[in-house]
Amino acid sequence: MQQQMVQVLQKYFNLIQFFLIPVYALFAWLFLRRGAYNYAENMILSSVISAQMNTISVFSILLFYFIHSPTILAWYGLIAFLILIICFTISFRQFYKISFVKALLYSLLVYICAYVVQLVLLSIVLFAYVMLTR
Repeated sequence: MQQQMVQVLQKYFNLIQFFLIPVYALFAWLFLRRGAYNYAENMILSSVISAQMNTISVFSILLFYFIHSPTILAWYGLIAFLILIICFTISFRQFYKISFVKALLYSLLVYICAYVVQLVLLSIVLFAYVMLTR
């Protein structure tokens, strides 16, 4: 059953990332209301950040493909997380014109909240998928 869930996650990973864009935008809009930006503008910002992440991911995956080191591959999750937070921090700093520290804290807050929503939604969807395919 666990392997079946992993296969579903791998198969639909791109869709999962696509559907997370509105979640990131929602939390950015909720936490960073000091600017006069609406939800749609936050959706565009989240889309741009997602595009940045996908571009960086292509290069990092190619790098990891050519470097066949198990040690580096073990660190891939942490490196991907750091790149994500850096992209959010730079984007929030430039878009909202806030300090680096505030942008970093908001980036972490938005990421953590979106991650919790992702876990809850994925759990529900995977549970329903497993129950329906039995």
